[in-house]
Amino acid sequence: MYFVKYIFEKRKKSVGLPIHKRKLFQRNQDMVFEQDFAPPHCTNENEKFMEENFPAHTPTLWRFEDNHELFFGAKWDDLWVIERYWAILSQRVYRNPRPKHISAVMRRLREEVANTDPNTLIKLVHEIPARMNEIYRLKGKKIPSDFDPSKSKFACTCDVCKS
Repeated sequence: MYFVKYIFEKRKKSVGLPIHKRKLFQRNQDMVFEQDFAPPHCTNENEKFMEENFPAHTPTLWRFEDNHELFFGAKWDDLWVIERYWAILSQRVYRNPRPKHISAVMRRLREEVANTDPNTLIKLVHEIPARMNEIYRLKGKKIPSDFDPSKSKFACTCDVCKS
């Protein structure tokens, strides 16, 4: 409870500061800031910014491949929670009738993020052990689309995941 109170107090004090100046998770030394391989993330400028502000982050520059302890290959959408969440949001945002203007896309995206059930996010995170073991079993190959993490022997058995 103390940790939650500490984070809340830090958040209140940091309102209005740029995201890289906020100290929301400074007490969690095990946290790693994860990036995907989007072109803006693969620049020297971004890498310098990340080194200065988020020392524990997944590097995306080619020079770190296989030599960096936090390096993970691109397109691990089978595992990364954010990639799976973006897929869910994409289906909802681009439903019919499809938006015709960027303002409509942004409006729908805001609505869908605001309406996301927290249990969806919990389930996505709790599926990680089952997905990791499936990737291992498949020797790094892509997980088939019909894979059901709830049927894995590594499935989470919490009340949220069982529902």
